[in-house]
Amino acid sequence: MALVLPPAEIPAGLADDVGKLHQSVRTLLTHKSIPWQVMAKLAQDGYVTMEDLADRWDTAETARTAAPAELEFTRNATGEIHCHENLPVCQACQVGS
Repeated sequence: MALVLPPAEIPAGLADDVGKLHQSVRTLLTHKSIPWQVMAKLAQDGYVTMEDLADRWDTAETARTAAPAELEFTRNATGEIHCHENLPVCQACQVGS
């Protein structure tokens, strides 16, 4: 599945997981154009509140280096995000920025 970023509609298969996110988390991640798949993975892992997110990684640098593997995406040399199926996203986003 290609990664889909807000404001595009949530893919049907992800809606239940994304719906578990507290509204403040969803608003923040949507504003930062974090892909719906990454949001769903956070919810699946139990990180649904701001407090949960704050506890996920100790530092912003750790988030930047650990998030791709833990949230199942990769970043190419230009910063574009790819899902593990290597399908590109046309918009780069900075997790942890």
